[in-house]
Formats: sequence, C-alpha cells, structure tokens
Amino acid sequence: MVELKEVVKEFDGVRAVDGVSLRVGRGEFLTLLGPSGCGKTTTLRMIAGFEYPTSGQILLDGKDCAHDPPYRRNVNTVFQSYALFPHMTIEENVAFGLRLKKLPGADVETRVRKALGLVQLDALGGRRPKQVSGGQQQRAAVARALVLDPAVLLLDEPLGALDLKLRKQMQVELKHLQRKLGITFIYVTHDQEEALTMSDRIVVMNKGRIEQTATAVEIYDKPATSFVADFIGETNLIKGVIESPGGNEYVLRNGALALPIRSVDARTNEGKDAFLSIRPERIWFSTGVAMKAYRGTLREKIYVGSAVKLMVDAPPLEKLVIATQDRESANLVNPGDALNFGWEPEDSHLMLR
Repeated sequence: MVELKEVVKEFDGVRAVDGVSLRVGRGEFLTLLGPSGCGKTTTLRMIAGFEYPTSGQILLDGKDCAHDPPYRRNVNTVFQSYALFPHMTIEENVAFGLRLKKLPGADVETRVRKALGLVQLDALGGRRPKQVSGGQQQRAAVARALVLDPAVLLLDEPLGALDLKLRKQMQVELKHLQRKLGITFIYVTHDQEEALTMSDRIVVMNKGRIEQTATAVEIYDKPATSFVADFIGETNLIKGVIESPGGNEYVLRNGALALPIRSVDARTNEGKDAFLSIRPERIWFSTGVAMKAYRGTLREKIYVGSAVKLMVDAPPLEKLVIATQDRESANLVNPGDALNFGWEPEDSHLMLR
C-alpha cells in the first residue's frame, strides 16, 4: 500500500530523514513516534507530497510518487491546527474539496451527510468552527479529509491542541473510526501513551532514522535499543558487561553487581557492553529479609494517582525507580529507610546498544 525505500531528506546539507525504509499495510494504523526533530513530521509530509525527498522512493500502490504534487496522490492530511475556514460552516468546510472537483450538488450533499455522520456531527453542520468545541473541530477536519475517499489518511499530531481528557476520548474514537472504515492511517505523535493506545504498529524514530518498528507490546516489553527503552514509558537502564560465571548462566556485570540475564544474545555476545532494561512495575521490594535481593535506600516516595513511585539509591547504580499499586506496602517505608528489591530475570530485557 505505502512503501518508503531508502528515503533521504536534506535541508541545507543536514539530514532530517536519513535512509528510512518502511512498508505500511492496507488498513493498518501505523504511528510515527519520536521526540521533536526526529524526522517523523518530515516523513509524513513527504508521503503527503508537501516535501520531496532528496533521494529514495515513495510508493503508493506500487507507483513511485516521490515527486508528484499532493493533488496527484490518493492521500489526505489532517493537521494539528485543523485549518478549517472560519467564514464557512462545518458542512461547507467538509464539502469544500468536493466542490473544487465540481461534483454534482446532490452527490456532494450525500457524501457530506455521510461524512458528518461518521464523526457524529450530523446536528452541527450549520455551525461555524468558532461555535463548536476543539474536539468537534477536530472531527470536522477528519470528516473533510474522509469525504474525498482517500486510500491513506495522514494525521499530523491532530490531538495536540486538546486537553488531556478530551484527547484520551478522541484517541478511542479515532481508532474506532479507522477500524470501521478500514482506511490506512499514518499518524504522527510524540506522545508515547497515545501511540501505545491507538497503533497496530509503532515506528520509533530518532535523529532521522528508524530505531524500531513493532507492535505496542513488543515496543514496550522488548525494546530494540536503549533509546527505545528509555523513550517508551519509564524504565531502569543498567549498563554493564555480559559475563558467564559458568555453565549456561549469564550476568550483566556492573561493578559489584552481577545481574542475572536470560537471553539467547548473552551466549553469543559474552564480553560485550550491553544494557539491561527493567520496567519499574516489574520490580518488587521488601523491608524484611529476602532471598536473591539487592539492597538500597529509599530516597523519595512519589504518589502518582493509581501508583506509588519509590526512588531508590542502590550503588553502584545511580538510581532505581520502583512502581507499585500496593499503597499499604508503600506506606510502610519512608525516605531514608533501607529496603530490599529484586525482579525475575525474565522480566528484564537485554540490549546491545
């Protein structure tokens, strides 16, 4: 459906996108995720035709359209600003593209009514953008894009201007709409939770390159690089050297700490530098005697709604974060208290970079 082959985009000699190759399946919800300046929006703009690549191919249904203008591509774009005409009603905004194509009036009316129904704006078509909420404006922008029947819908941080509660509501609505229509969505965001909530697959980008492409579960549980592990959610990244104390056992050595690891990569990469990623919610803690535990001192306790975060000093580690929903146990420890902590080896993930 959509394929990028070694796409490069340079601005004044600086590579904003550096050799990106990617395939997007028909009917897939794919998210480009990464920090500001990672190249995700530039990649989206090249698919849309608003930017042309310095080199490489962009294929839509097998045809290279890398240097075709936007109107020659069967894609449409929803922007963060919505870009609705303030002097037009919602209905007129949605109909605008159809009228440019000089479709018969009856066809325009039918298609506009259908598009507004899809986004639940049937009763608001006569209002102007300033007379509806931000969420309703966002829906109108989606309807205006969908009414042209694009094969691919491109969405550039369309929920960024909404408040948190409305943004979460719209995440669910957009995903439901995409599944109902079966249209390919390519979505850009820097919000990790948004990407994990909505996507069939996530493309994590950094410095113009793809770090990892995988499902939300794989991205979270098995990050390919230390950047992905640190960027997606929260994790404890411990750097060390892979060692084997004997037999088929392997550890990551960090000073006096020898952290057990279970990975096929350990056997073939003994002696190499590596990272171990352990998610905060995978770590247990205790104030009593515990077998196979590490020792640390509670530095800070933070309540974050449904969970409690414990910030632990555990030399030679700089810090360790433990997350628990067991408030009763968390209330038993206070800053300055010693505690034991640990995790199951299978709950950690080894990365070579």
